[in-house]
Amino acid sequence: MNQVRDNGFAAENVQARRRDERYNMTQVSQTESSQSLGRYSSLAVAAGIGSMLGSGIIVGLSAAITVWQEGLQLSNAQVGQLSGIMTFAIAFGSLMGGRIADKIGRVFFFNWINLLYAVGAVVCIFAQNFWTLLAGLIIAGWASGADLPVSMTVVSHDAPNVFAILAIFAVIAFVWRVTSPTFKKFHDEADARDAQMGVTAHDTNVSVTKILFGRNKVMLLSFLAAILIFYVGWNLLANTWGQFQTFMFAKAGASQSLATGLGIILNFITLILNIAFASVAGGKYRNKAFVAGIVIQLSAMIIMALAGTNLWIVGATAFMNLGSPLAGEAIYKVWTQESFPIEIRASIQGYINGFSRLCCGLFALITPMLVVPGVIQKTMWGFAGVVFVMSLAGLWMLGLQKKYGTDEERQLQEIHGAK
Repeated sequence: MNQVRDNGFAAENVQARRRDERYNMTQVSQTESSQSLGRYSSLAVAAGIGSMLGSGIIVGLSAAITVWQEGLQLSNAQVGQLSGIMTFAIAFGSLMGGRIADKIGRVFFFNWINLLYAVGAVVCIFAQNFWTLLAGLIIAGWASGADLPVSMTVVSHDAPNVFAILAIFAVIAFVWRVTSPTFKKFHDEADARDAQMGVTAHDTNVSVTKILFGRNKVMLLSFLAAILIFYVGWNLLANTWGQFQTFMFAKAGASQSLATGLGIILNFITLILNIAFASVAGGKYRNKAFVAGIVIQLSAMIIMALAGTNLWIVGATAFMNLGSPLAGEAIYKVWTQESFPIEIRASIQGYINGFSRLCCGLFALITPMLVVPGVIQKTMWGFAGVVFVMSLAGLWMLGLQKKYGTDEERQLQEIHGAK
């Protein structure tokens, strides 16, 4: 009996030491993070290039589509098919990328996926007909969709000329990710921390369904529903303006050169604003910024609906672009990384991205018919309704985070509770 009792005490002591080690590692990790986040800036930039490429293919198609339509003699239906099928490709990439990365290794996937994107972009550059252009968009679209959720998880874990630029960036990202000794060091350090803390971030046998419907199913499914509704709504707007902004300007009365120029200028301004406001998404004022963002976007949509078919739509689009960085892609990425366990983050974000892209792809097939002068006003009122629904979902998400906290905070509470 004494031996059994001693063995029991020994086992309890081992468990206690392990809990202390995990707690100390967490505390050290937090201290190091607060003191030296700057050292990870290059990794964030490399992952950010992947996100830029994903947005870039949509913006690139928007800027080039009127040129391609005239040069390749494309019909409005073919314009919708190019946009819709490319969006489907992005969706399937998002759906499949996370699981593929979990199987073959996230770092390996993170390093090599941009080479496939570059191949697709080069095909677009030299396309001389509808089918070749479509093939290039499918390849680049799938690669961009697959890259985004994996890039975000790795970070949290540790005109035709437009397409030429995107191809160059893709090659740069590929070479940088594969050859950088700094990134390899970050990956190795993260793996070492996980091993010491008992985290199984690379477990290929983890069941997303089992975790979602496990003991925290109410919390996790609520997070999933709120984020999914918000992002689908926001992405419908972003995808439509990203792909058809120039097309809408042309149908509103702008010349082809003016429509293309305005589209490029507004997209460039949006890029600058996204960079400028990216830090807000992770800061203490992000909830206030989110509310301001949805108010701006809703107001802009109402202005567009009232403006009808004239070029007021240009000014309203510029106004909408002020709100989108505050209540859009950036806050969505923060929410997904904060809310779910790291074992399923890539898969969850892939599912959300994929489903939203499928919705966008279906809508893109008919978008050219919905933004012509005869019906665009009704379409804008419909978009105003979309903004309203996504705003409610976003406010719901703010309430959920206030109630449940972040995944890191919940882990710390479990460690304290076990001590």
